[in-house]
Amino acid sequence: MAANQAPTKYQHALDVKDVYSLSSEKLVVRILLSADQARVWQSKTVSIEGLETTLHLQPFPTTHVILQVSGDVDQLAQGLVEIVKGIDKTQNSQSLCISLAISTILLGSTTFYSQNFVPKSHSAAPNVSIKRSVSYLPRSTERALTVCGPAEEFSKSLEQILKLLQERTAALETSRVVPYVPEPVYGLYGSPATFQSIPASSTLLTPNNPYGIAPASLISATANPDPLGASQVIQHPGPSIPPNTVSQRVITQQFSVPKALAQSVLSRSPTKLQEVAQDCNTQIELPQADAQNDEQILLISGSAEAVQMTLVSLYALFDSQNQPQQ
Repeated sequence: MAANQAPTKYQHALDVKDVYSLSSEKLVVRILLSADQARVWQSKTVSIEGLETTLHLQPFPTTHVILQVSGDVDQLAQGLVEIVKGIDKTQNSQSLCISLAISTILLGSTTFYSQNFVPKSHSAAPNVSIKRSVSYLPRSTERALTVCGPAEEFSKSLEQILKLLQERTAALETSRVVPYVPEPVYGLYGSPATFQSIPASSTLLTPNNPYGIAPASLISATANPDPLGASQVIQHPGPSIPPNTVSQRVITQQFSVPKALAQSVLSRSPTKLQEVAQDCNTQIELPQADAQNDEQILLISGSAEAVQMTLVSLYALFDSQNQPQQ
């Protein structure tokens, strides 16, 4: 891949066990590092006994870097403390902070999170705070879980969180997750490689255009000094979703897929769409298809964020089914 090549528009959905578990006893955590923290980690030859670490670097500058760490829960809790102390020299040694990318499925609903993660962490480490991000990480079904507190209590809080995650992973191992892959610092369409290669049918996924409706600036026949619509609000039929804001209003989004592909997915797994709907807290309806139409329409209803999560899952589902068999 060229250094300035843009990433794919969406990621594949995977089973929870394939992302967060190596075995029944070993857990995998995904740490969100800044670019500076990643460079510090690369410059060191850190080896923590009992843990395996992998730094997932992209061939282009990214907003975050994922550091994957795996091992037993007890070793992980203490090992994460050592990692945090080592990667950020600016942090006060008396106070530590870490952000983890975790599936929304594992964190559970707001009620489950508030009644399990928060009290268990607080009972073990009263001075450590944990905070779940309001919005999903871009183009994924993961959220950022940030843990901050005094060094002497930090590992106790992490141990409780990791034990609960391990239990959830074992119970929900076949649930689906779209892992977060850090985006380029220039955005999906900001790579120099795409400046002259965006077709008229392309779409922009922005906070003002969350469903990728083709902006008029790309399909206009007249010259436009702002071809990517960076300075204008793009009009579209869906709701406007400002960054880090969750709309609770129920909306319905139409999703179109080739009829043959939809029939193939449903024949292999008749309950797959129901599983996606349950995981994302939405409703998916299949209206009667027109016999002369080669497209199958799916209607997705729910909150704006839940619908967006469902769309990502459906893109990944149909893409994986459409791949040639090995």
